[in-house]
Amino acid sequence: MGYKKTSIYTDKKSGEKMQISSGIRFLRSAIVVSLAVFSCTASWAARDFTPQAGTWVVSEELDGKPGRGLAIDVQGNTLFMQVFGYEKNGDATFYTATGQMKGNTVTAPLMQYQGGRSFGGDARDAVELGSPGNVTVSFANGLQGTVQFPGEGPVAMERFIAMSEQFVVGELSPRKVGRQLKLVGLDEAGQPAIAWDAMLGRENLGLFQITGKPSSRRLECSELPQLEAYICQGQEPEDGSAWVASAQLRVVGIDIQGQIEMREGETSRRYALIGMGISAGGAGIPECLQYQQIYVQTGPRYCGGPPVITPSNGTWIITDELSGKPGRGIAVDVQNGLAIAQVFNYLADGRSSFHMGSNDYAGITTTMALTRYADGRYFGGPQRSARAVEPVGEMQLQFAELNQQRLDANRVAGTVQLPGELHQRMQRLALEPETSSHQGLLGQWMLLFLGPDHTKPSWQETRFITLSRDLGDAAASEDGSVQCKRQSLEGHWLQGVVCEWWRNDRSELWKSSFMQQTNNRSASAMQIRDRHGNLLGLGDIPLD
Repeated sequence: MGYKKTSIYTDKKSGEKMQISSGIRFLRSAIVVSLAVFSCTASWAARDFTPQAGTWVVSEELDGKPGRGLAIDVQGNTLFMQVFGYEKNGDATFYTATGQMKGNTVTAPLMQYQGGRSFGGDARDAVELGSPGNVTVSFANGLQGTVQFPGEGPVAMERFIAMSEQFVVGELSPRKVGRQLKLVGLDEAGQPAIAWDAMLGRENLGLFQITGKPSSRRLECSELPQLEAYICQGQEPEDGSAWVASAQLRVVGIDIQGQIEMREGETSRRYALIGMGISAGGAGIPECLQYQQIYVQTGPRYCGGPPVITPSNGTWIITDELSGKPGRGIAVDVQNGLAIAQVFNYLADGRSSFHMGSNDYAGITTTMALTRYADGRYFGGPQRSARAVEPVGEMQLQFAELNQQRLDANRVAGTVQLPGELHQRMQRLALEPETSSHQGLLGQWMLLFLGPDHTKPSWQETRFITLSRDLGDAAASEDGSVQCKRQSLEGHWLQGVVCEWWRNDRSELWKSSFMQQTNNRSASAMQIRDRHGNLLGLGDIPLD
């Protein structure tokens, strides 16, 4: 499958649209691979957001030229960060930092490595080279924060946002494909109070529209320039029933953040919105839905093969190289029709380095040219941009697994082919050891339960459930009325979860089922808080 080599990035400050050929406009990358994980405490933290996994940049260094950057991955209270930078002699290198967040901040030693595997080279583990000092990262919300490198003062950092040309004006544009959303309204205490299944409609007479429960009436929405954000106004019904008076939404990858105002008579209530994008384009065909989260896709792919799927952004590793020792890694960042990746690996002489690439993304497979860089800024050094040194070949990423002789799209597993090497299985790195156990289910959820006759709307109910008890083989609500267990589903690559809810003096059994994934993304369930009490939304981000 062919991919275009040109993408578009809109500078948030100037509004200028820039084209980037065979790459991305910035080159601030990541790092990988001290694969040690910290055990997590059971204390409930006060964080009211979760930093979005992917590529972050130092704000003042975002000048359109190659430079340094960060690949950030936060799961629960564990942060794993890959920093790509440069030596004093100009050589590209990478560092990793792993630590437990205390509130919104983490301080951890940066570690450098040498002697690992090069492209096409023999398999070998790397060894620690030493640490240049500590790095401190503080987050203001899920998209903004500060970072302090060794020998430098704290500086602002931000999530890097990029869009492909097809997303801005082409077939993947939200104006053409629409979106299906799950939204939760949080009350003044930050607790979930109301839920919507909503749709951000296709362009209609120049307007965007949102429909959904509990108000099925349409809102007319206008799009904010330079951001995928929408301001919407409702119309008061004549029967005096509750209605959505206004809404403000910002879409960042698969995360939705915003606010909404509900009115009923003279009463007005405002809710903070968190949510996620479920799918785009080709909706309304239930038998074609996949278990995994679908985000950007086009109609013809919906039933005619694997859907277009947005993988779980963050740190990925080659499965056969997951030994607990330092090695190679890949930072994956797919957003708005564009795939960005940084590979943290080694040269033939054992020196650590990073390689980077990008390309349009409109399916489960993407191929991108990788480039090595040099002469960028080193820790404590003066401001300076880097330069491209040499192309090293192409990398292919495929977010799918072979299942019964067919390809199943997958957000957390796939294959990678690096220059000079065969295809190898890769997987999303789980930072907390309890992620795949029943303990990973602890926290606050929005679940859709189906009763014995689930074909009738009256036998379907959305509930907010807090799973706070560890029963040994299941996670349960405090009163034990809801219990959730993991189960392996034959023929599927993801682990299933089934929640049982006994109602009416335990005379009726209602069930909710979904597929478990890193960061708990699923089309039929939405985790609101993790087992530490951290809210999974983006927090107080700029909506305009």
